Amino acid sequence: MPTREDGKAPLVVMKQRTIHDVEMEDVTIHVNKPTTTDSSLREVRNQIVKDLLDPDKAIDFTIAEELDDIQIAQFIREVKKEDLPVILKKFRRVAAGREEKLKSNLTFQHISYNKGGETYLSGVSGFVRKNTMTCVIGAPDSGITTLLKTLAGRASAEAKTSGSIFLEGSPIDDGFGQHVGYIPKDDLNYATLTVRETLRMSARMRVGEFADVLRKIIVEIVMKFFGLDGHISSTIVGDETIRGISGGQKRRLSVACEIVANHSIILADLLTNGLDSKTSFDLVQLMQTVCHNKEENMAMMISLVQPAPELFNLFDNLLVMSKGRSIYFGPVRHNDRYPVIEFLDSLGFKCPPSKSIPDFLAEISYNPVRFHSSRLPKEVLNMEEGYEGKAKGEGKLKREEKHKVAVEIKVDEVEEEAMAAQRKLYTGKLSSQFFESNPEHPPRVKTLKEALENRMKKGEYKIPMHAELNGQSGRTSYVALQKESMKAIESQTIKTSSTNAGEHKGLFRESTHDDINGIRLRRQPSTKSEKGTEVFTTQENEREVGFAYLLQAYKASSLYDALGRTLWKEFEPNMPWESNGPKVDKFSTSLWYQTFECLKREWIVKTRDRTTLIGNLFEEILVSFILGTVFLNIGDEQKDADGRAGLLFTLLLHFAMGVSAQIPSLMEKKRIYYAQESAGYYHGYAFFLAQQLIYIPFLLYKLLIFLLITYGLVGLEGGVGGVQFWNMFVTLFFVTLISLTWALFLCGIAPNTTAAVALFPVTVILKMLVSGYMISPDDIPNYWKWLTVISYVTYGFRALAINEFYDLTLTCASDELQPDKDVDNFNTAVPNGFAGNQACPFTTGRQFLARYDMEDFGKSEIDTSILYLFVIFVIYHFLALYSLVLRPHELGDQEEVPKFDIVEVGEEAEQEEGVDKEKGYDSKRASSVIEWYHLNYEVKNRKNPDETILLLGDVMGYARPGDMIALMGPSGAGKSTLLDVIAGRKTSGWITGKRHINGKDIDEFLPRIAGYVEQFDTHVERATVYESVMFSAKLRLECNDEEAHAETEKAMRAVRIWHVKDRLIGNIESGGISPELRKKLAIAVELVANPTILFLDEPTTGLDSVSAMAVVETIAHLSRKGLAVVCTIHQPSSELFSRFQRILILQPVKGKGGRVSYFGDVSNVLSYCKRNKLGEMTIGRNIADFALEALGSTRQDGREPADVFMETKEFKEAQNLLEKGVFESTEGVQPPEFENVFAAGILRQFSVVMQRSYLDVIRDVDTLRAQIGSVFIMGFVIGTLYFQMGTDQEGAAQRISMNFLAIIFILYSASYKIQLLIDARASIFREKASNTYQPWIYYLSQMFCDFIVFVPRALIFGVMVYFLAGMNLDDNGVRFGYFILMLIVVFWMGLGIGETMAIFSPNEKLAQTYFSVVLTIFTLFCGFLIKVDNIPPWWIWLYYGNIIRYTLNFFNVNELAGLNFNCPLNRGAVPVPVGETFVDENGDTQPCSFPAQKDNEFCFRFACPFTEGDDILEEFGMDEGLPLYIGVTFAIAITIRLLNVYGFTHVNWVDK
Repeated sequence: MPTREDGKAPLVVMKQRTIHDVEMEDVTIHVNKPTTTDSSLREVRNQIVKDLLDPDKAIDFTIAEELDDIQIAQFIREVKKEDLPVILKKFRRVAAGREEKLKSNLTFQHISYNKGGETYLSGVSGFVRKNTMTCVIGAPDSGITTLLKTLAGRASAEAKTSGSIFLEGSPIDDGFGQHVGYIPKDDLNYATLTVRETLRMSARMRVGEFADVLRKIIVEIVMKFFGLDGHISSTIVGDETIRGISGGQKRRLSVACEIVANHSIILADLLTNGLDSKTSFDLVQLMQTVCHNKEENMAMMISLVQPAPELFNLFDNLLVMSKGRSIYFGPVRHNDRYPVIEFLDSLGFKCPPSKSIPDFLAEISYNPVRFHSSRLPKEVLNMEEGYEGKAKGEGKLKREEKHKVAVEIKVDEVEEEAMAAQRKLYTGKLSSQFFESNPEHPPRVKTLKEALENRMKKGEYKIPMHAELNGQSGRTSYVALQKESMKAIESQTIKTSSTNAGEHKGLFRESTHDDINGIRLRRQPSTKSEKGTEVFTTQENEREVGFAYLLQAYKASSLYDALGRTLWKEFEPNMPWESNGPKVDKFSTSLWYQTFECLKREWIVKTRDRTTLIGNLFEEILVSFILGTVFLNIGDEQKDADGRAGLLFTLLLHFAMGVSAQIPSLMEKKRIYYAQESAGYYHGYAFFLAQQLIYIPFLLYKLLIFLLITYGLVGLEGGVGGVQFWNMFVTLFFVTLISLTWALFLCGIAPNTTAAVALFPVTVILKMLVSGYMISPDDIPNYWKWLTVISYVTYGFRALAINEFYDLTLTCASDELQPDKDVDNFNTAVPNGFAGNQACPFTTGRQFLARYDMEDFGKSEIDTSILYLFVIFVIYHFLALYSLVLRPHELGDQEEVPKFDIVEVGEEAEQEEGVDKEKGYDSKRASSVIEWYHLNYEVKNRKNPDETILLLGDVMGYARPGDMIALMGPSGAGKSTLLDVIAGRKTSGWITGKRHINGKDIDEFLPRIAGYVEQFDTHVERATVYESVMFSAKLRLECNDEEAHAETEKAMRAVRIWHVKDRLIGNIESGGISPELRKKLAIAVELVANPTILFLDEPTTGLDSVSAMAVVETIAHLSRKGLAVVCTIHQPSSELFSRFQRILILQPVKGKGGRVSYFGDVSNVLSYCKRNKLGEMTIGRNIADFALEALGSTRQDGREPADVFMETKEFKEAQNLLEKGVFESTEGVQPPEFENVFAAGILRQFSVVMQRSYLDVIRDVDTLRAQIGSVFIMGFVIGTLYFQMGTDQEGAAQRISMNFLAIIFILYSASYKIQLLIDARASIFREKASNTYQPWIYYLSQMFCDFIVFVPRALIFGVMVYFLAGMNLDDNGVRFGYFILMLIVVFWMGLGIGETMAIFSPNEKLAQTYFSVVLTIFTLFCGFLIKVDNIPPWWIWLYYGNIIRYTLNFFNVNELAGLNFNCPLNRGAVPVPVGETFVDENGDTQPCSFPAQKDNEFCFRFACPFTEGDDILEEFGMDEGLPLYIGVTFAIAITIRLLNVYGFTHVNWVDK
C-alpha cells in the first residue's frame, strides 16, 4: 500500500481517489479491520457509502456495522455539511423509532417567573416552529437565560412560575427533555475526559440502546463539522487549573453534545459565546441547514450577543426581550425588510446607520429612550438609509462615510443635552398618533408627547400621574401605565387626578420606588396645579417611561395580535381526549445501561488521574509498611495486647478518615451531575451507584496490598490468607465503603465543598468515640447508648477485636506482673499482704476483651457484626440516595434581576452612558512599547512526554503608545497562548525569541507596567464588586484611600457596573453576579491600576453589544491617551472593530503552531487581501469577519496566508522595524521608572489584604456555621459522654483517652482549610502575577483572620468539655487557663498542617489524602496507641518529632499530675492469688477458685494498678515537664507556619 511522502500515515486508495486527511488513529472506531483486497467487494462497500449519503436511498444506517475501518474513514471523509441532515435523519430511524416520537413545535404563553421576591419574567409569549430558527436578543438583565431555562424545564424549584408551555399542543410531561435540548451559557464537562469521550457519552446516554459503532460514527461526523476532529478530539477538556482545549472549542463541544443527542428542539443560551465570527457563522449556518431541511424534524431557539448582521440574517424569527418582558416577537425579515425596525421606527426609535441591527436591538432593550428621535442628533435624523438595503446587506452610505458620521455624532453629554432641548420630537406612523393630544379629555389630561417635549433646562420632564392605582386616593400619585391602558393607548392619554401635595412630601422619605405592572418606577417630587398633580421625572426616570411606552405599544400592536392568533390557531392546544402521539420516557436508556456507562466514565476519570492513583498507592504502601514495622512480629505479652488493640483502632481510623480525600472530587462531579441529569443523560441513581461501584475495585486492590504488607509483617492471628485475615479484609472493606457512602450523604446536604469537608471528620470521629476503644460500652451513659447502635465503627472494632483476641493466649513479662514489688505490703503475709505473690492481668484474649465489655461474645459475633455493617451500609445508601438524588437540587442562578439601575437623585447621566469623557482616565505614568520577534512556544506532549508540541511558530508584533491591537484568529489558533507568553503569565512550556518592553528584556517590573485581563474570571467570591476593584486600586496605585475610591468609581462606571457595586460576586454553586458582570469586573480590576500596557483576553466575550461597546470605548479612550492595548477578540461588530488601529491575525498551521498571517493597520486589510489575491469583501459585510475568513485558514487554492504574509512588504516593514528596535524608532516614549516592584508599602499591603481576608471569613456563613456547630456538637457529646469523670481506674483511663480524642478531633477538623486554600489558587495566582501584594503578606493575613474562627471554637469547646467532664480544677483554675491556651495552639497548629498539605500538593484530592496519612502516622506514634517503650528504635524519631505527642503530654500532665486514684469495690483491680486453699467456717480445707472466692482474702487480694496520677504519667513516658511540652509545641507550630510561608511564596500549581 502506498504511503505519504512524510512517512506518517498510510494513504487509502479507493476508486482512484486518495484520502489524505483520514488517519485511523484519529477515528478510532476499530470495529472491523480491513480483511480483503478484493476490488469488486470493495466497490460494493464503497457504493454503500454513497447510498448512506443519498437522501433518496432507503438504505438503513445499520449497514454501517458491516463496514470496516477504512470504509468508515472514507465515509467520514466524504461527508459534506449538507449531508448532516440526512445522516441525522437516518441515524434517528435506528434509534428505536426516535424520529416518530420527537416533536418540534414548542409554544409558550404568558410565562412569568418570580424568585426571592424578584420578577425575572412577566407575560412572555412566543413559539418555536418546526424547521425554523428563532433568535433571542436582549440586554443582560432581560431575563433571557431564565426564559430558556424555564422553557427547557430547568426552572428553579424555589421559583414561582406561571403560564403555559405546550409541545405540539400537549402539556409537557416527563419525556420533555428528550424533545428539547438545552445548551447553557456555562460549559460544564468532566475536565479529564477527552472531546471524543465527552461526545460519545452524550450519544450513548441520550439516543437509545443499539450498536455502539453507530454512535461512534455519528460522533466522528459531528466532531468533523464542529472542528473538533484531529488532535483536538483526543485532547482533554480541561478547566481553570488543568490545561485542555481552548474556550471556543469548549463552547463548540457543548453544542456538539446536544447535536449528537438528536433532540428535535434545541434551546441555546449564548450559543456563539467565545467563538470567532467565522466559526460562529459556520456553526449557526450548519444548524440552519439542519433546521431548514423539510425532511428533518428540528427547530432551534438561540440567544446571541454581538451577532454579526450576516449571522443575524440566518434566523427566521426574532424575540426581543427587555426587563423580563417581550417587546417584539415576529419574523426577522419579511420581503427583504425588517419588521422589527419598521415597528420601532413607527414609535420614533431610530437605528443609527453606523450601528448594526442586532446591536441596535440589544441596546434599545437596555435603554430605549437613547434611540428615540427626540434624543438623536440631526445628522442621524437627516440620514436616509432604506432598511431593505440592510436586509440585503447593502446601504446607501459607504462604510467609510458611516464611520465618519459615527465619529461626528459622538458628542459629549453637555452638548447632547443642549441639542436635545432645541430639537422637536420626530413623529412616525404610530408615534404621531400616540403623541397627539386628545381635546376630548378634560384639562387635567396630559399626553406622553407633551411630557417628552416639555424638557426642562435641568433635564427634566413633566409626567402626569394617576393616584388611583395605590388604592389610597389623596395620598400620592404614580405613573399610570396599567394593564387596562390598552384603551389609554387607543386614546393616547395618561390620566391624572388631584392629590394633597403636603401629604405627598412625607411619603417620599419612606420609599423611592414602586412596581406598576412589574415595571419598577421611581417616585419623584410632585407639585399641585390647576390641571392636577404633576410629577417631575428626571433623566434617571426616563428609561422606565420609555420602556413602559415601548412595552405597552407592543402589546397594543398588530404584531401582538398576530402572535395571539398564531398561538391559538396554528398551535391550538389538544383536548384531553385527543392523541398526543407516542410517549417518550424521560430517559432514552435503561437504568442499568446508564449505570454501566457512568461506570465506564468514572473508570476513565480514575485511571487517567495517574498522579492521584500513584499517590494513593504510595500512601497505602507507606502506612502499611510503617504499621508493619512498628508492630513487627508482635508477641503475646501484655504490652503486645495493648499494641494489637491500638493497631486495630489505627486501621479503622485510617480507612474511615481516608475517605475524606474523595469529597472535593465528589462535590465537583455533583455540579456536572445536576446539569446532566436535568439534560436527560441519566437517572440520578445511575450516577450515585456509579460513584459507589467505581470505588470498590480500587478499594479492593488498595486494601489487599495494605493487609498483605501489614498482616505479614505484624504476624497477626491466623497469618496471611487465614480465616482471620479475610475477616479483617471484609470488615475494613465495609467500614471504608460505609464511610464513602456517608461522604456522599454529606455532599448531598452540604451547600458547598467547605461545609462537606468540615462536617465529615466531626461526624466520623463521633462514631469513633463510641466504638468501644476510647470508652468501654458499659461506661457509656444510657442517653448515648443509641449512638453505639448506629455507629458502624462500633461493629467494625468489635469484629476486629474478637477476630484477633478470641483464641489468643497472653503472657506477662516480669515487669508486667501485678502488684509491683515496690508496694508496701508485697511481702506481708496473708491476709494483710500479697505474701510475695504476683499475677498476670490477662492470660487469654477473652479476658482482655473484658476491657472492652466483649467477654460475653462468641466467635459468631464476628459474622453478626459484619452483617450489621452490611445493614448499616444499606441504610446509609438510602440516606445518601435521598440527599444527593431525591432531594430537590439545582445549580445557582447567575442572571441579573431585570430592574432599572437605581441611582441617587442628582447623579449624572454617565451612570448609564459610561465614563465621563471630560474627566476620563488620565494615565499617571509614561507610555511604553512592547515588542516580540521570532517568538516560539512549545509544550510537552501529554501522550508522549519525550515529544513537544509547537503552539506558536515564529510570531512577531509590537504595540506602541496609542496602538490598539486586535489579536484575532480561529479558535485554537493560539491567541490566548500568545497573550500569556508576551504578558509573562506562562508557568510551563518553553519560550524562545525576543520579548522587550521599552527596549529591555521583560523584568520583574512588568506587572506594574502592564495589566492583564484573563479569559477566565477569577474573583474572591465573598467580596462585593466595589471591594474587588477598590482592593486593586489601593494596592496597585500609589495613592491614598480617597484617590483610590475616585479611581475605583471611574473604572466601574467605565464598564457599567457601578449600579451593582454592593452585590457579592458569588459562584456557580450558590449563585451570584452574572457571567457578563464578572467579565466587566475583571476588566475594571485591571483598568483601575492605570497601566501603560493593557492585555485583554477576550474582554467582550459574553457581553451584550452595549456593554461590549462601553468596554471597548473605554479602552480606546485610554489608548488615545497613550496606552498600548493588545486584545484578543471574538466576533467584533463593525462599529466595535473600527475602534482598533492595528490587527494581528494568527493562522493555525498543523505542526507549526499559530503563525502570523497579517500584522498591520486595520485600514489596509482590504487592500492587502485584494493585492495578494486573498479575497475581496462584498459591500455591507463586517470587515472583521472578512479578515478572519480570508487570513485565518488555508485558502481553497492551497495557499497558506501565513506564507503569503512573509513575502509581503507589510512583513518586511515590520521585520525591519523589529530588527532596528521599535522602542528606539518611536519618538516621545518615556519609559516609566519604579523604585519598588510593589506600588504599596508593606504596612499598606498588610492592612488592605487583612481587611479583605477578614470580610471573606465573616461572610463565609456556611463555613462558620459548620465550624461553630461542630465544636458545639463535639463539646457537648464528649463532655456528656465523659460526664463528671471519677477517680477510679476507669476515670484515669478516660482522662487520657478524652485528651487524645480532643486533639484528634481538632486536627482532623482542620481539613476544611485545604479546600479554601486550593479554591483560592486561581485568584491568588492572578494577584501574585500582577504584583498586587507580596505572597507572604496574603498568607499572614489569612493566618491572623483565622483567629476569628478558631479562638471562639477553642473557647466553646474547651469550656464545654472541661466543666461537663469534671476535669481538674486545682490550683485555683490555673490548669483550666493552661488547658484553654494549649487548645488554641492546637487549633492553630491543625490549620497550619492543613495549609501545608494544600500548598505542597498538586490538587485537593492528594492534599486531603496526604493530610489523612500524616495525621494517621502522628496519631500512631504520639504515645497513646502504642507506648513509647514499645516503639521500635528505628521509628522512635517519629515519637520525638511528633506534633501530637507534646500537646497530648501537656494535656495529660496538666490533668493528672497530683491526682489520686483508687479501685472502689475492686473495680479495675487485678486479682492476685495468695493461696491455693483456705479453711472454711467449719474447719474444712477448701480449694481457692475464681470467681467463687474472689472476695476471700486468704485466696485472693486485689492490686490496684494506678493509685497516683504521676504513676500513670510515668507509665506513658509523660514525665518530662510542662515547660518542655509548651516550648516544643510552640516551636513546631511556628516552624509549620514558616514552612507554609516559604511554600506559598515559591510553589505554584497553576498550569498556564
